[in-house]
Amino acid sequence: DRHERKIRQKKEELDKLREIYRQKLEAISELDTILAKVQLAQKLDCSPNDLKSRSILCPEKRLGQVIGKNGANVRLIEARTGVQIDVDKEESKIHMSGSEAALEKAAREVEAIALAVDKTVPLSKATMTYLTSSKRLGMLDKFRAKHRVRINFAEGGSAVVLTGIPERIATAETDLATMQV
Repeated sequence: DRHERKIRQKKEELDKLREIYRQKLEAISELDTILAKVQLAQKLDCSPNDLKSRSILCPEKRLGQVIGKNGANVRLIEARTGVQIDVDKEESKIHMSGSEAALEKAAREVEAIALAVDKTVPLSKATMTYLTSSKRLGMLDKFRAKHRVRINFAEGGSAVVLTGIPERIATAETDLATMQV
């Protein structure tokens, strides 16, 4: 009987120690989370209280374009906007952390890529010649920059493929249709 009481007492002590251990692990986990938030805020040059998170669902076929070759687009968006970006390929989500203003800028840039559409625009032979002549290669760069769309030449040489958000494609298409050649 005395032996059983001693065993029960030791089990109770062990349970108490396990509970203390669990509480300590919980506290360490909370501290790790707080420390990570402070470090991220320092990296992004904002206060921990200003740090927010946002996720954007990205069509799977556009994930690679958002990421860019070896993560180049992600790094570029991070550098330009002051956010941290993590890409979840399994869920097709772009997770961003930063200040509210930085998140807005980054979201616009990510959405411009994620929500981009392709549109094939037929062009006259004269317009195609005008766009492709070696003297006007700089003109294509200006066109891309002005409209913030990608422009690629379709096979067969009678059309271009514009890639971007629909509003930008519409203005680019209008400019192409009214181009003086």
